[in-house]
Amino acid sequence: MLQLFRRMLSLAVAAAVLTVTITVPVSAAALQDIQGHWAGSAIEQWQQYGVINGHDGKFRPNNALTRAEFAVMLDNIMKYEETATNTFSDLETAKWYAPSILKLNAAGILKGTGGKALPTQHITRQEAAVMLTNTFQLEHNNVRTNAFTDQIEIAEWAKASVSSLVSSGALSGFPDGTFRPRAELTRAEAVTIINKLIQELISKPGDYSQHITGNLVVNTPDVLLKNMKIDGDLYVAQGVGSGEITLDDVEISGSVYVYGGGEHSVILNNVGVREALVVNKYDGKIRVLIAGSTSVAAVKLESGARLVTKDLTSSGIENVEISADVSANQKIVFDGNFNIVVNHSSQADITVNGTIKELVAKTSTNLNGNPEVEKLTVEQGATATINNRPIQSSNSNVPAVNNSEPVISTPPGNTSGVPVTSAPGNTNGSTPTNPPPSSQPDTPPANGGSVPAPPALTVDNVFAAIKQGYLGTNTDRGNVFSNLNLMTSLADYEGLIITWQTSNPLVVSETGTINRINWNDQFVTLKAVLSGSLTGEITFDLTVRALSTSSVEMTDFIDPYFSPDYPQAYVKNGDIWIRYMLNEPAELYMVVNAYSSHFESSVDSVLRGHTGKDGDVVFVSDWPYFKVEASETNKVHEFNTGVPLLDMKSRIDFVVRDASKNYTSSSVTSIAINKEVTGAYDTSTPYFEKAVINKALDSIYLYYSSEALDLTSVPSVSDYSLNVGEINKVTIHSDGEDWFSHSNYVILSVSGIPEEEKDNLSLSYTGTALQDTGDVKNRAPVFTAAPVYSIEEQITSVTVSSDRKTVRAEVNYGWFPGLTSTGVDDPTISVSVDGLDIIDSSYYYFYGIDGVSFTITYETPLPAGSIGIKLNTSDMVNWAMDPYPAELTFVNEARQIAEPGIPSATLDNGDIILTFAEGYEFNTYDGLAAGLTIKVGDAEYHLRGSVVQKAASNLNTLRIDLNDKYTLHVKDAVLRGIQEGQAVQIKYTKLYGNNKFQLADSAGALLPDFDYVNVTAN
Repeated sequence: MLQLFRRMLSLAVAAAVLTVTITVPVSAAALQDIQGHWAGSAIEQWQQYGVINGHDGKFRPNNALTRAEFAVMLDNIMKYEETATNTFSDLETAKWYAPSILKLNAAGILKGTGGKALPTQHITRQEAAVMLTNTFQLEHNNVRTNAFTDQIEIAEWAKASVSSLVSSGALSGFPDGTFRPRAELTRAEAVTIINKLIQELISKPGDYSQHITGNLVVNTPDVLLKNMKIDGDLYVAQGVGSGEITLDDVEISGSVYVYGGGEHSVILNNVGVREALVVNKYDGKIRVLIAGSTSVAAVKLESGARLVTKDLTSSGIENVEISADVSANQKIVFDGNFNIVVNHSSQADITVNGTIKELVAKTSTNLNGNPEVEKLTVEQGATATINNRPIQSSNSNVPAVNNSEPVISTPPGNTSGVPVTSAPGNTNGSTPTNPPPSSQPDTPPANGGSVPAPPALTVDNVFAAIKQGYLGTNTDRGNVFSNLNLMTSLADYEGLIITWQTSNPLVVSETGTINRINWNDQFVTLKAVLSGSLTGEITFDLTVRALSTSSVEMTDFIDPYFSPDYPQAYVKNGDIWIRYMLNEPAELYMVVNAYSSHFESSVDSVLRGHTGKDGDVVFVSDWPYFKVEASETNKVHEFNTGVPLLDMKSRIDFVVRDASKNYTSSSVTSIAINKEVTGAYDTSTPYFEKAVINKALDSIYLYYSSEALDLTSVPSVSDYSLNVGEINKVTIHSDGEDWFSHSNYVILSVSGIPEEEKDNLSLSYTGTALQDTGDVKNRAPVFTAAPVYSIEEQITSVTVSSDRKTVRAEVNYGWFPGLTSTGVDDPTISVSVDGLDIIDSSYYYFYGIDGVSFTITYETPLPAGSIGIKLNTSDMVNWAMDPYPAELTFVNEARQIAEPGIPSATLDNGDIILTFAEGYEFNTYDGLAAGLTIKVGDAEYHLRGSVVQKAASNLNTLRIDLNDKYTLHVKDAVLRGIQEGQAVQIKYTKLYGNNKFQLADSAGALLPDFDYVNVTAN
């Protein structure tokens, strides 16, 4: 457990990556009426962006917003260029807001009603939701609007949009459980929603480099995005015009929406797009260049465009889909090589100068130019021609292969996701008859004797022979790494002909050649067809593993509620996806663990949303929960866990519960993805944590976590710059421990730094050399003016629990045992009261670069008096490689916190707020919900996962997140109970004895149990 928290603290520090604000604010006068307003900071930010403004020095944040004002706000963000003809009977073209309304009308954002734009009418919450969803192409999802008590009041035309905005976290209901769809949206609320949807707006030309933790909009030309990671969607707005935008070494976890850019280019060089690249330029005049190691799962052309691939070192674009909406007057041009092109437009003007591996004509399709089509699939009733002549493809059309299992539709862009079979070694495919008998020996008996006759010519025997050999050297059909042995005949069966058909010849050819790619496992259905002396067919579902993978392991126990071959896990765009099918209705509990998967789970820990056995409590990456109703049994359900594969073993654990039959899984069903699987998918960059300088002022240590550093990727001296002094040499240390920050650091040998400047140092890195050891070779991010810290070791604070049985001491700065000359792990620590030493204690500690936190526990309370602490650190070495002082002593007054008392519980925006006595303080990290039970009427709901956070402002307050996607069913029950007048209560019971990772106060003492208290609605 100590090692786990050491790793977790390193992760927490790694999350605080140095960032540089990339937006360039315009000058703006201060607004008099936003000071102290709850939306004041967001209003000020978006005023600086030039999106909103006030009048007479005021913004009037609480005033209702008009439809015209909202249209102008959206236009200022996206900078629309195309303007519609004014057909609105109530829109005067001379009005200040008319251009924006007509531009949004042309973009399909504002359509009006009854021929009217209603510009001066106040916009409602549901109208705003529709306009925002259309503007930012938010996906409609399965978040239920019936979570709101007034859901019946939400118009049908708005329900999907409201669901999308609620799911994104940009829009929420009120504390009383209502949504109030017809309520007027205030100016402050509108800014806040936009502020939650868009994390950054680039409105000035220039070069930008930053980690964006959300969605990014670019509305100006001549922008270079370099060495960036965008944890969301990228919008290239119409405001880019006919200009250029370049992406170089950018990772995008969402989609890219291209509405602007010219015929000179939107350039993607060494870019990873996990979801879709959507091109929709209103005039169709745009070029998109794909180069280098760029990888895009899917491209969707909703307008004309020139799509170019050049100097690719990766698989490039998996597939291109031409929308049915593309008109005849907009040209589509393909230059280069493309894998799969699917055309839905019967009138699209398509020119190809290059190769298409597979053309799928969903409607009649004509290609102009000089294309080479290797494979052609034509929908019934459609035609396919080149320069109006029938296509002669290099491969004949392969008939569609039917899969025997029911499969739900996959999300857009999922062209290569493949399930991991849940029963390694089971190579049997579906057969038209009873299972085959055991295969006969194919060698003579060892001790002489007669050679057995060949097996009879039957379908069963032939299929048994095919199954025995078609996998070649692969161990099972769920882990295919090498070429298959697709025999065309069998020696024992004269006159028998075997032909093979494949659902994806680009992955598995008809001769058995395997094509593995990075980023995705691939799913292929293979069919063997018998002819000649016997007829019949058999199909096999295969999982072709991505490059650099090894295997996926399944536990021996598979819960009987799972249908055969389930559950499954697969990798898509670097994330772990799950497919499951239950044969009876039940609840399905899971935990997904990407960073401490060496810990095994128990049934109880999975039910509680964590991992660990025998009382261990180990935090996990995600805790999915689904209730499968009778109508959903025997159907495949598929979802993205959102958990990326790291460069270590990952684990997914499953437990099934059927309350109607008093059934709970007797053991855990597990899928383990070994470390080798993750290498090819690793897109995590080395996170720069902190720079420290030694006391001699001749060495600066730059610590990185998350990734092991490549020792050959040494930056040059000129890649770094100090505000004071000189850099003379750069070296790298890395011992291959990816997640431990002490293992990976850069050493700068420096000179010329005066003693008086040691606390004013800052460092910048602008190079591209430093990278990790993964297959992808991710580059370390650049940073500007990062502080360089000089270390002064001290015990900064001591906190005592209310029962005086627990003491926590905070030490700045920290150390790591691996850096000590003697390898000493734990220092000697002693506690005294009024100078009298107290013995018989035990302690544990958490550490990081910033400091070490000691928690000392006692069986009996400490006596009253002044507490002193001494820490023997004579063998310790700090992060700057300097020896620690021989002893650290705490001489200030210790702080004792109050008793927690019995909390009050209130419902706030769907969350439950627990408020304890004044003077009580909670620990600073998020906590497990295990032990918290909510009761609605007579029904009890046990909370799970890490959905408990300490409130930012009130240290004695906990917020229980019922808006977590896997806790929404509890929120629904709570809101329904309050609406129906039922009692809603909450209690807490420690489940794991004295385990320190349960809810605790700031001194480390565990939160006492409390019985049911009533939850009241604000």
